[in-house]
Amino acid sequence: MSVEFNMEDLCREVAVMGDDMAGADLKFLRDDLIESIMIQFETEGNGSWPPLSPHTLRKKRNPAAGMLVDSGALKRSIWGEYSSTEVVIYVGVPYAGYHITGTKNMPKRDYSAINIDEIVAYATGQIMQDITG
Repeated sequence: MSVEFNMEDLCREVAVMGDDMAGADLKFLRDDLIESIMIQFETEGNGSWPPLSPHTLRKKRNPAAGMLVDSGALKRSIWGEYSSTEVVIYVGVPYAGYHITGTKNMPKRDYSAINIDEIVAYATGQIMQDITG
């Protein structure tokens, strides 16, 4: 599973710089996106995720580990790639999408629900700083 963040908004923000955008290093953006996803895990969706059912709590290996953490495989499987025009975040476990969308037996707990506008604003500033020195 992958979550793609279209960089069109970011590119529009720095369009006044023309071809300089092509040299932008978006590694920092990939890292910020992954960090934002990890914060979703730590804060349990900023407190918005529904609580676990008693059945799920009984099945968890470590009930204190956090809502979407049992073995830790989901968090460990998150990684990303970047180029000068896009950032793609991948999740390497087959059940990852069920948490994002929910199922008839499990409520949605979307760890990818991050504030992309805030990240784009930050990225724009970083790229402008990198380009202008």
